Amino acid sequence: ENYTMGGDGGVIPKNRSYLRGAGSASKTGNASTEDAALDPKVLKEERARAMTHCAISGKPLVPFDDTSKIVVCPYGRLYHKEFIVEALLTRKKTKDTRLAHIRGLKDLHDLRFHTVASSQEDGKLVPACPIRGTELNGQIPALALVPGNPENTNVISERALTELGEETILGEFGPATGRIKILPLPEELEEIKKQHAERMLKKKDKKKRKRAEEDDKKEATKRSISESQSSTMAPSKPQSKVLKSLFTPKLVESDKDKVDNLFART
Repeated sequence: ENYTMGGDGGVIPKNRSYLRGAGSASKTGNASTEDAALDPKVLKEERARAMTHCAISGKPLVPFDDTSKIVVCPYGRLYHKEFIVEALLTRKKTKDTRLAHIRGLKDLHDLRFHTVASSQEDGKLVPACPIRGTELNGQIPALALVPGNPENTNVISERALTELGEETILGEFGPATGRIKILPLPEELEEIKKQHAERMLKKKDKKKRKRAEEDDKKEATKRSISESQSSTMAPSKPQSKVLKSLFTPKLVESDKDKVDNLFART
């Protein structure tokens, strides 16, 4: 075994003889930042392995069929669903920095591959572009259409999208609310990371504004209820003498009462 998993989910060759300038301090680290220092043959092998092995556990992702549970993260890395879910559940304890860009299951998307017989190994199924039939071995730029048609494959080559156009592709393999580059090159990954961070910041700000609006509405409702209750419980104002005389019935004196009152005064 000449490989181990890198700190960012990439694959690092263990055999230092594969590296140009082996032994130099500047040539150590993870593979995603060392591509320029690797022999082209090793790069090819590394990307082929990343296409067929889980980025978190290093275990094979094959077979690429309906029984496979393969998912992709926003950075285009492939995982066996069981292992990545387990890693997410325990990351607070393990402090695995490779998962910092994954908020949860909503950032993982199921992949459904079209497969063909391997041109290198008899009887082995390998992922391929469903349109061109080209093996997706890590050397051919590929895209995941998410979520895609659940009854169809959702991983195609970039060239197929360019040749047929988005409308045709989505008509067959859509709907898709987004596209994820599978195993992007280092320079592509840097741009993807930047865009992902910007999207997460916008979502966070939107969520914060929504929460503030909801708090304002709750506070306004409380004030309205409080004012209504105060108005209901307030004592009524005393009536003026004029108003009181208008609404107070007058007593009608009888003739006998008038006579009695007359003699009472004299």
